[in-house]
Amino acid sequence: MPSAARSPSRPALVLLTLAAFLGWGIAGYAFIQRDNAGAQLAQTEAARAALATDLEHQKAAAGQVAELQQKLAAAEAALAQSQAAAAQAAQQVTALTADVAARTHERDVLQAQVKAAPAAAAAESHAAPETHATPVQKPRTR
Repeated sequence: MPSAARSPSRPALVLLTLAAFLGWGIAGYAFIQRDNAGAQLAQTEAARAALATDLEHQKAAAGQVAELQQKLAAAEAALAQSQAAAAQAAQQVTALTADVAARTHERDVLQAQVKAAPAAAAAESHAAPETHATPVQKPRTR
């Protein structure tokens, strides 16, 4: 049995082989899991970089929106001023139109009077002649 003492027992060798395969299986599983975690980490990092880029774009867009809102407010103020100026100009036009109408009426009245004056003068000349008696002057006494 000296040969039996030197050679390991068959069940121990089987157990040792099973333990080695189990160890290699666990190591392989861990290696696969590490690769999966690395791939997930790379995907997460890519997503983070994309989100950071999107955030920068959003910040730039927010700045542009703020600038556009300021420009819009300035344009609305200018529009309000322009509308006020237009309303004032419309009032001035209305006043000037009324003034022109009044002066046109005055002109028409004066033109009618001018046209009527020769007819009135002719009517007076055809009327009875007036006597132009000079008043008698009394002598002055001192």
